[in-house]
Amino acid sequence: MTNRGKWVLAAVLLAAGIVSGVLLGGGKNGAGRSAGMGMPRPMPVEAAPVARARAVREAETVGTLQADESVVIRAEIAGRLSAILFAEGQRVEEGDDLVNIDPAELDAQVRQSAASVELSRMNFDRARQLHAEKMISQQGYDEIATRLKESEANFALVQARLAKTRIRAPFSGRLGLRQVVTNVLALGAHRLPRLAALRTLGGGNERFRSTCLAAHEAHAGPSWWE
Repeated sequence: MTNRGKWVLAAVLLAAGIVSGVLLGGGKNGAGRSAGMGMPRPMPVEAAPVARARAVREAETVGTLQADESVVIRAEIAGRLSAILFAEGQRVEEGDDLVNIDPAELDAQVRQSAASVELSRMNFDRARQLHAEKMISQQGYDEIATRLKESEANFALVQARLAKTRIRAPFSGRLGLRQVVTNVLALGAHRLPRLAALRTLGGGNERFRSTCLAAHEAHAGPSWWE
């Protein structure tokens, strides 16, 4: 082979090598790009074990809460206050004694009235026997029977007044400020403690009140009512 032929063969082999290199390099780059587009890089995540816990929802608001039941305790009869049986802010149940009025005078009236009833009943028994024997008139008999009814009614009245010397809670709730002291004369106009039923509250912010009632838990700052 002549020198010219050798140079032509070398040029052909060099060109073939360059073409092969370009083709192989392009194939690798395309495969890399395809792999990069088809499989994105994984994102980091945080994991924790599953556990049950209480979710607390808190809300703060300013408002006024009013009890659905509230009453000012007053004495129904006049008398000297002999005992105050509660503390300010105390929780009481329906029927608990709150205040006692001195019952000495009414006790005496009850005994006097009971004696009057006993005497009237004895007179009526004698009058009934005499009336059956036609020894007294119908008018006399009726008058004695009427006196017996009057004495019994008076006895019941005095007993009712005596029962009012013990002032009791009309319903369960919490008491307010004490307005009186012992050994003073209590009249119907005198205000004793205020009693409020706090089991159900009204007023305030309706949105947060419904939230608190649904959660069965609410906290309020201290306050006194009159």
